[in-house]
Amino acid sequence: MIRRLACLVIAASVALPLLHRTVTAAERASPTVVELFTSQGCSACPPADALLGDLAKRPGVIALTFNVDYWDYLGWADTLAQPANSKRQRWYAERFKMRYTYTPQIVVQGVLQGAAADLAEVNAQIVQASGMRGLALRLERAEGGIRLHLPATETDGAAQVLLAAYDHRRDADVAKGENAGRRLTYTNVVRKIVPVGTWNGTAQTLDLPWDKAWGEKCVVIVQNLESGAILGAAELPW
Repeated sequence: MIRRLACLVIAASVALPLLHRTVTAAERASPTVVELFTSQGCSACPPADALLGDLAKRPGVIALTFNVDYWDYLGWADTLAQPANSKRQRWYAERFKMRYTYTPQIVVQGVLQGAAADLAEVNAQIVQASGMRGLALRLERAEGGIRLHLPATETDGAAQVLLAAYDHRRDADVAKGENAGRRLTYTNVVRKIVPVGTWNGTAQTLDLPWDKAWGEKCVVIVQNLESGAILGAAELPW
């Protein structure tokens, strides 16, 4: 409990020189990816969950909810939590040089983070991220899956291509823990996130697997492996 309450007031941001230069023809204004790490066992999280729902309605924003499982020991096992979500948050903590993870945490475009309770800060980070360069990704349906077209452009190191499947809305009735007796609503709940390829700046076309049982929608994210910066993203309703 102390870990969560103490770090709600801590925020950090990272500006990457690569993200501020002349935009090439292979680049354009790319959607800004906003990730919320939350838990049904966290009493401070419901307002952040509502905020994420509002952000998901904004044009040019891809807002995703990642339920984590490390608060389950408090008496309620989060019904939407995935171990991969907690692993992703720990991966971010390493890049932000943080000694811990916490909820509710917002990560914007992979390089800005802060307490999701601070609406002004979240808005400022989205504005900052919207000025960063983004890859002109093209995502389309293909037989047996989906097809991703990656452009050729200058890049700084290898990037990972991630496929995330999510449901638009999930409700949860919480019987125990800090939110006992409450029905919580979540938006764009990630049910599966997996690496599906790498990209090194060359033009590529990748055929990716897709199963409608994974989720209602999918988003592809291209992310720098070293810095965590999201270089581009595209989503496709199924």
